[in-house]
Amino acid sequence: MKIVIIGAGMVGYNLAKHFSGLAHNITVIERDKELCEQINSKLDVFVVEGVGSSPDVLEKADIGQADMVIAVTPSDETNLLACHFAMQNEVPKRIARVKSDIYKTDSKHVSIEKLGVTSLIEPEREVMERILQYI
Repeated sequence: MKIVIIGAGMVGYNLAKHFSGLAHNITVIERDKELCEQINSKLDVFVVEGVGSSPDVLEKADIGQADMVIAVTPSDETNLLACHFAMQNEVPKRIARVKSDIYKTDSKHVSIEKLGVTSLIEPEREVMERILQYI
């Protein structure tokens, strides 16, 4: 499976590490040059330096051949735009991490699906649900 991971912070790096260990074809997009160099030296993945919402950068990452895009940058807008471009390139699975309440899944005014997201990760909501499970 070809997976493009956008954002190489703690989440993105660990996803890349996990999936590369399962013999998937992984591409990581990261804007920080030092992080790109660290990933290149530690993981067997293809690294593209640049902004994950840039069509040129996504093209360098060969987005059109991807089976899955996982956008986990600190920027909700970057993650959503990356998924939108992935949808335009017919990527079947598009996952975005979104922290802001503006893009809540229960909003009447925002259609996450029309933005190109097939699965949404809402960290604060997931933490709250875990805490409620313990209670």
